[in-house]
Amino acid sequence: MTPGGANYIVFGKGDEATVVDMEEGRGQYRWTLVFQAGHEPQDYEVFAIPYLIREARDWVYDKNEKKWYFYPPRNDANDVQTAPEQVMRVTCYRREIAMTFKARGDRPRRVTITLVKGAGERVAIAEQRPGAPSTGRGFLLLGPNEKGECGVSYSPLYNEVSRTGTTQVEVVVEHGDGSLERMVEKIDTP
Repeated sequence: MTPGGANYIVFGKGDEATVVDMEEGRGQYRWTLVFQAGHEPQDYEVFAIPYLIREARDWVYDKNEKKWYFYPPRNDANDVQTAPEQVMRVTCYRREIAMTFKARGDRPRRVTITLVKGAGERVAIAEQRPGAPSTGRGFLLLGPNEKGECGVSYSPLYNEVSRTGTTQVEVVVEHGDGSLERMVEKIDTP
């Protein structure tokens, strides 16, 4: 959106609105919002409307409720919307990779996870080993449990999966007895 002479922009989601003034020195408006993500995709609609102040701003911040309200003064000319409302749909979800396998021998010697995006780009995911210095990200290797089963668990980031369609998950296990096993699964990434 290129607003023509705006003093502020009202950004929002649903009935929540935030008034944003131009950031000093940058010549742009910035707004951030945290979306809730779950296993099922959730659609959010966000909007932006630019305004030019006529006399006094028509939006007022209530400090007690920590919320913006449209409340134009009675004897004031209303603020002017300087461009059409812009709307964008955001789809949020959080996939989890959870695969189990029967351990051959003792605990696996090595496990690798590779995510393959739709265009063929491969993203290797490191293992997060208990007791090792944390790198902040990585999959967990769980088990073996009393049934001799192990599992891997990982929640990929948005840039590690295909933005539309599916992402292929490849897990390669070097078992305790030295044998190799390769498992492939596809997860929906809308």
